[in-house]
Amino acid sequence: FHEVIGFGQSLSSGQSALFVYGSKVAHSCNPNVMYTSKTEDGCLEYKMIAPIQEGDMLSFPYIDARPSNPTHIRRRQLLQAKDFFCECELCRGPDYARAFRCPKTKCAGNVMCTRADKETSATWSCAACQTTFDHSNLQTKFFDMEEKVEDKMQATLSKVMMPGGVSNIH
Repeated sequence: FHEVIGFGQSLSSGQSALFVYGSKVAHSCNPNVMYTSKTEDGCLEYKMIAPIQEGDMLSFPYIDARPSNPTHIRRRQLLQAKDFFCECELCRGPDYARAFRCPKTKCAGNVMCTRADKETSATWSCAACQTTFDHSNLQTKFFDMEEKVEDKMQATLSKVMMPGGVSNIH
């Protein structure tokens, strides 16, 4: 049986099984249950990891991806591993993992990407001022931000590392 313990942890005994009812549980990148088949009797057991109200759909992640990962990465992993485009609630909403401060003067909002389904294009907009931004212009902005982050990382590493690569942190 394949056991899922939680994000980033999995064990496999090299066996597999199809659970009649367990195979009906939906996927979500922000699940409300996790499961295990490592029980005394070998039965599938679900454990609640988030509040569940009457009428809520039970869901667990079909892949080992953290909800904090960017939406496009989770969706790509699901396409490769499970051959479907994820349209769970988390993936349809704003991608908080890729948010950045709105470049408009006097706006304190954040620009985030949203792509509700595979038929629509990604939309970048500010939650505060509702300005929509052109995707091609944002690529340059991301490259500039990545370069600044890399420069800051190098400066920080040079401060904490002594000659010869020895850490200066106690």
